Amino acid sequence: MNTKIKCILIIDQGTTSTKVSLVNQEGKIVKSESRKVVQEHYENGEILVDAYLIYKDIIYLINLIATDDFEILSIAITNQRETIVMFDKKTKKCLSKAISWQATHTSYIINEWISLGYTLLVKNKTGLYISPYFSASKIKHLMNKNEINDDVVFGTIDVYLLFMLTGEIKTDHTNASRTMLYNIHNLCYDEELLDLFGIDCKYLPPIYSSDNVFGYFKHKNNKIKINTILGDQQAALFGSRCFSKGEMKTTYGTGCFLLINNGNGIESYDSKLIDTIAWVRNNCVTYAKEGAILVAGSAISWLKDNLNIINDVKESEEKAFSSMDDELIVVQSFAGLTTPYWSSAKGAIFGLKLNTSKDDITKALLKGIAFSVKDITTEYEKEENIKILKMMVDGKASENKFLMSFQASILDLKVIKELESELTTMGAFYMSALENKIFKDEKEIERIYKPNIYFESSLPKEEVKRQYDKWLIAIKKVMEYEKL
Repeated sequence: MNTKIKCILIIDQGTTSTKVSLVNQEGKIVKSESRKVVQEHYENGEILVDAYLIYKDIIYLINLIATDDFEILSIAITNQRETIVMFDKKTKKCLSKAISWQATHTSYIINEWISLGYTLLVKNKTGLYISPYFSASKIKHLMNKNEINDDVVFGTIDVYLLFMLTGEIKTDHTNASRTMLYNIHNLCYDEELLDLFGIDCKYLPPIYSSDNVFGYFKHKNNKIKINTILGDQQAALFGSRCFSKGEMKTTYGTGCFLLINNGNGIESYDSKLIDTIAWVRNNCVTYAKEGAILVAGSAISWLKDNLNIINDVKESEEKAFSSMDDELIVVQSFAGLTTPYWSSAKGAIFGLKLNTSKDDITKALLKGIAFSVKDITTEYEKEENIKILKMMVDGKASENKFLMSFQASILDLKVIKELESELTTMGAFYMSALENKIFKDEKEIERIYKPNIYFESSLPKEEVKRQYDKWLIAIKKVMEYEKL
């Protein structure tokens, strides 16, 4: 009699941690372990990670949790996006440290492409703004600095991990759509952009649906199929069960990423938001509108690690509730402003007084994250001529009750946080489970009961407008300062 618990193994490879979880057929995480990802930060904006150490951590974590008590039906991978690994497919060696999505040292390439007038072409084809955030300039930088032969592969984290686990070189549409080399209308690499950027398609992985069987991983003499790959933010959208057009989630992680299900088409080509692939399942594409804030949870870490204002992340909530100052503004654009401004403007503090306290700075920084999210939702509502009524939230910083309460007030909508916080893991699970026929369709997933925490507006509309108007002035000032 087989008494093993049937599970799907989820590899959730993020910016600051690598997590491996086992999720049973009822959608419960039954076991989970993680390892910290070490980043190397340099003054020129270069941020590097060791992809091989990430792979070794994954093997360690799989061996740690995948005991004989469990029968693993399949494996799903969800990963930090845009980060680029250069490796040799013959020797299996990384040829350099991986360049993090947060890195800005490739701006010299971006500035050249902008000066050549590529901005509109890139936006129309890829849905993305020309930015060092996306993968193309990272690939070009590595090409500029290294000798390239026919065995070289440039891939996002999923590509490298899949190769090391199975020997296969493949990616999915959600990750490919973040490279700035992918045409979101034709669902393939764009030959014109590859030619303009001087990047040969032979160095890039072929692209498949997110629910494809990508290969097989051998574990304890068992061959386990890897049947899902999803970028982490798309996985969080799927895990939030935002299956219908107009449904939205915001992940408050290292950065803050707001994704809105945009159905099966792209209606606005001049959007200040990013157009991206939400997922491709059963060979049917779902699009998303995305707003990105590069610094969110990492700004809270900055309070702890750089300024010694807080001792731990939880303390930021306590300090924010203690502050009575609603005039101080912190613009936390340490890596530049993205949606909807797309500026290299750096951060600033406005309204400092002699009696400004650590509590006040903490509160203003958390409010800055919420204001940044409002910038994105305001832009989306203007472009689509609709009013967003609710927002699903996840990520470590979403556990901060002050931030979530202020977010609900500044947006004037209901903010909903599921008690199950690992929505990236759950999104990868749902996709893998659908391929395994554990669930018949997305409607069956929607019927799974998940208890929620609700946050609603508690500030008068006049006060919301007053505070947000001051934020917009601060944004204007940092953008002006950057031009000096």
